[in-house]
Amino acid sequence: MHTSYDFQHKSFNNFTGGRTFSELVAEAKQAGYTEPDPWDDRSGTDDSASAEEFMQKLPQFDQEMSKKRQTAEDAGGVLRFVGVVDMVNQKGEVKL
Repeated sequence: MHTSYDFQHKSFNNFTGGRTFSELVAEAKQAGYTEPDPWDDRSGTDDSASAEEFMQKLPQFDQEMSKKRQTAEDAGGVLRFVGVVDMVNQKGEVKL
């Protein structure tokens, strides 16, 4: 399952202390801000696990994501996904 620009701006911006990351992703999925099937990525870099399996495993990261969110808030910041494109080496990556 992939996130989109809409997820970043309409969902991730609402990642506050009262909600878990897995709840946020589930809401984004329901709203259509994610690709429902990991096989939609034709590059072949996706894991073969289904979106349902991904969603079932996601809660195990709630505590870690909450700590990262809190650390950012304590420093006066927020969490953001940032895309980096290296045109010279023809690589791209997304970082939190």
